[in-house]
Amino acid sequence: MKKVLIPFLVFLILNNLSMASTWTGSVNSSWSNSGNWSGGVPGSGDNATFNSGSVNCTIDATVNVSGMSISGYTGTISQGSYAITVGSSNFVQTSGTFTGGDASFDLNGQFQLSGGTFTATSGTMYVS
Repeated sequence: MKKVLIPFLVFLILNNLSMASTWTGSVNSSWSNSGNWSGGVPGSGDNATFNSGSVNCTIDATVNVSGMSISGYTGTISQGSYAITVGSSNFVQTSGTFTGGDASFDLNGQFQLSGGTFTATSGTMYVS
């Protein structure tokens, strides 16, 4: 029984951990281009990480991520007209610029702003 239980528990743990997708901007400024991310375009189980560089990021698709971290990044992230949902792994910004657009921004975790510039969306911003 133990031989079956341990691999099953490892499987459950690994499938519930958030993975980090780190912005590189190595192709262009499009959020939706997987070539701009190490780890691929972040999805609902992933943390979107901006931790270095200055290549701007233009959100060109609806975003649904577990968390978003902007620290050590000197570029600008522009929301545009696409909704953003950030899950329980929080929105943390210590550097860079986040410029809201005209779509909703739905935050289901903590909002932590200790540096950089944050301009809220002109759409609806939910923090729960």
